[in-house]
Amino acid sequence: MALQKLVTLSLVLFLSVETQSLKCTWLEHQLGNINDKSIQALEKMGGDFPVECVSQIITTFPMDAFKTAENVKNEDIVLTGLETMRCVHNIFNKTEHPATWEISELERFQGLLYRQIRQLTLCAGSEMKLSGEPGRLGVNVVLKTSFAKLEKVLRDKDYSYCAWESVRTDLRRALEQFQEFLESNKK
Repeated sequence: MALQKLVTLSLVLFLSVETQSLKCTWLEHQLGNINDKSIQALEKMGGDFPVECVSQIITTFPMDAFKTAENVKNEDIVLTGLETMRCVHNIFNKTEHPATWEISELERFQGLLYRQIRQLTLCAGSEMKLSGEPGRLGVNVVLKTSFAKLEKVLRDKDYSYCAWESVRTDLRRALEQFQEFLESNKK
């Protein structure tokens, strides 16, 4: 009887671990692809950077925002991705967007963001074992600060067309950096 309970418990534990790791295969196989599509939609929604806004370019996103220590774990990738996508989503949910943007691409971009957030949240729920390692917290603090600066640019410039274009350019760079982060940490 005790052996049967032990076998049953072992089987349940094994299956739950297998199910959890299956949920995060999305991380390996789809996140980079979806992020790349997000970058493309972000580019297409507004086209080339407007000439009339060149004098107002404000670059606030640091080039090393996704620099991390070696031996990045899946949990680190999930947390970094989730923080990135949530921050981008928050920026795009605040106010009206420029009327010149291609609405279908904007909606596509927002849908891709939502999909990434949903899937990363599933991965976080199944895989997170937060250990409080200081390296993990550093990247998220840099990200939150960087995205807060982008939101401040929009507020300070009263959500003007050129402010949105400047922020859109910075967000594209941020997602490109995230893409590089993903590619450099493929297992």
